[in-house]
Amino acid sequence: MRRTKPHAFTIVELMVSIAIIAVLLGILIPVLASARSQARTTVTLSNLRQVGVIFQQYIGRYSETYPFAERGQWLSLEPNGQSQTLSSTYPFQLRISWPALMHEIAPWREHYSTWVNPGAPIEPGEPWKLRSDAPGTIRDNDPSYHYSHAFQARPRLFAPNPPTSTDELITLIRPVRTSDVTHPSSKALLYDAKREYLTRDPRPTDPRAVLAADGSVVMRLDENATPPIPTPFIGGRGIRYSDTPGGAGGRDW
Repeated sequence: MRRTKPHAFTIVELMVSIAIIAVLLGILIPVLASARSQARTTVTLSNLRQVGVIFQQYIGRYSETYPFAERGQWLSLEPNGQSQTLSSTYPFQLRISWPALMHEIAPWREHYSTWVNPGAPIEPGEPWKLRSDAPGTIRDNDPSYHYSHAFQARPRLFAPNPPTSTDELITLIRPVRTSDVTHPSSKALLYDAKREYLTRDPRPTDPRAVLAADGSVVMRLDENATPPIPTPFIGGRGIRYSDTPGGAGGRDW
């Protein structure tokens, strides 16, 4: 009986196969990367919706008043039963430290993982802490979603000509009520300040997730947002979605 020799790839066939695989990878890798990015964006939107529910629970418990901390108030920056605390005279400390007011409404061990983006450099099981290899410029207890200054002071602070006296300015650091919000579907309550799910530095064409005061969550381009108004307490500059002209009574889009 005559045996047939097994067919072996020629160099040409092998090169053609490699070229085809390279083309397929060139097509699939961007598609897979896009799908992964979209999945992470979906998680971020879901996280912000859950934050919106928590804020509504807080508002309902505290007579339709948004989260507020007096200057110098002690804030607990660890889950209940642990001791790390913070006290600051900075009027907008809740921009980052708002979770400190949520221990009873949303215990950290169950909820904090939804206050950070996918890709955030956090400790597994303790998402309020940074991984040991995280950049040193980032602090613990720093959620991905920042709380707008407009809900931590009276609208007069965000007028074109606010008071110049420090004493007068301090009197405007007062709680904001739901009745102060004129355009709830157009006013940012919290916004994604970090976008850690991106695998590169953010670009102007990258939208960010924003939670509106009415509980809706949208992806928005910064260039389409209302320019912020300079605020005396942050060195005469303004933060988009936070230092809104008119404060809680203004519009971010």
